[in-house]
Amino acid sequence: MLSDAIILLSDEDGAMLRVIEGNESLRRQNERFNLVEGSVWNESTVGTCAHCISLIEGTPMQICGPEHYFEKYEFISCSSAPILDVNDNLAGSLCVVTSSFSKQSSQSLGLVVSMAWAVQNQFQLSLQNELFNLTLQATDEALITVNKKGIITKANSPAQQMLAHISRNPTGTPLEFLLGEQPLIKSVLESGQPIHDAELYINHLGQRLVLSSVQPLNDNRGNNFGCIISLKKINRVKATPHRRDGLDTRFSFAKIKGSSPQLQKAIAIASKFANLDANLLIQGESGTGKEMFAQAIHQQSRADGSFVALNCSAIPTNLIESELFGYEAGAFTGAERQGRAGKLELANGGTLFLDEIGDMPLDLQPVLLRVLEEKKVMRLGGNRYIPTDFRLITASNKDLLEQVESGQFRADLYYRLKVLKIDIPALRERSSDILELAQHFISTITKHQGIPEPRLSDMASLHLLHYSWPGNVRQLENAIIYAVNICEGGIIL
Repeated sequence: MLSDAIILLSDEDGAMLRVIEGNESLRRQNERFNLVEGSVWNESTVGTCAHCISLIEGTPMQICGPEHYFEKYEFISCSSAPILDVNDNLAGSLCVVTSSFSKQSSQSLGLVVSMAWAVQNQFQLSLQNELFNLTLQATDEALITVNKKGIITKANSPAQQMLAHISRNPTGTPLEFLLGEQPLIKSVLESGQPIHDAELYINHLGQRLVLSSVQPLNDNRGNNFGCIISLKKINRVKATPHRRDGLDTRFSFAKIKGSSPQLQKAIAIASKFANLDANLLIQGESGTGKEMFAQAIHQQSRADGSFVALNCSAIPTNLIESELFGYEAGAFTGAERQGRAGKLELANGGTLFLDEIGDMPLDLQPVLLRVLEEKKVMRLGGNRYIPTDFRLITASNKDLLEQVESGQFRADLYYRLKVLKIDIPALRERSSDILELAQHFISTITKHQGIPEPRLSDMASLHLLHYSWPGNVRQLENAIIYAVNICEGGIIL
């Protein structure tokens, strides 16, 4: 069929991107009709045909002979199917034209639909890859993607700079060659469960890195085919009396964006509590900025000490105990030869932030309670107690009191943690902050990428204000990153 056919690929306006003729006779005929690449064939220029209707209606279409608008097309038949982008917007169409009725059938339309789907899948994959690459470069964190076998497939500029003394081009290199054996990363590749806020020690370099997150890369069926790793260097400040083994704190209360009464009330309470040394519980939905508040409290109270964070929901149950309490050399298979300090020990003189505390395993809760009471910790496999003095801040997006009542959380630990309590309002509860935050993110992203700052259209602003933002500020930031990188003409529509 295709040897006596013409295949047309157009954009959403009917401009021909590719014209493929099955034989020389058809090529000469197309030249006479000006059916060539760059020509525009839509309903306003050629009238009714399958290709034009498919663009208008966004659906597969087959038209034969006299059904065409122009009489000169009364002996041809054509089948066409639309091509959509990643947002299901019309991006173009694929059409097959034959010179007689007998060479088109319902099977012909099915073939064209299959061909259009194949083109659409490759087109969407290309767009997603381009967006993924833009996102990788839009952050100052070192981001590395690895496949299921642990081979590095991508590394952004900060990652390449971080690893430049080991490999100039890390792509294609086994991750173990650069970072050594890392059980945390290996567990994500094996289990598909993400990890946040951990610490890596690279034996052959004698270097520590903050593992901000390891997110599994899953297909639409949930099959894991790799992960994306976010790394930071640990900056140490020699002039302070305490070791700076924790995360750099970027946020102070002055840097928390939003002028709504609800947010300002939360900031005022947090600022007052920052000057007290009692345990503090922060409650709020995911993405509201609980760690941002924790960092601001640390900056105001124990800025000379370390800010050490651990996400209790992001680390596998079998690893959380060693992350929290540390371990001595040879404590278990795969342990570092020199042992390792845990988060409780590293936070000495500073602040320990336990995020998603509601997900801490029940069997570890009494051990944490004892540490809080006695202010000392024993490493796994150890035989001595190590004194530790830290300010404890915990956070949860769950109702901990409800968990206590259902037996999922210890009551004695809950009341030990909730000496002071701050509730962070959801973004939908402070809608007056939405446009202020959106503009802040636009300015920050464009400044970092060195591109002109686009303007939010009135329609885009309305959409932002009317959306419920279940993912809160984090979701809004991600939406703005996407919008800034795909908008055209300097306007976010």
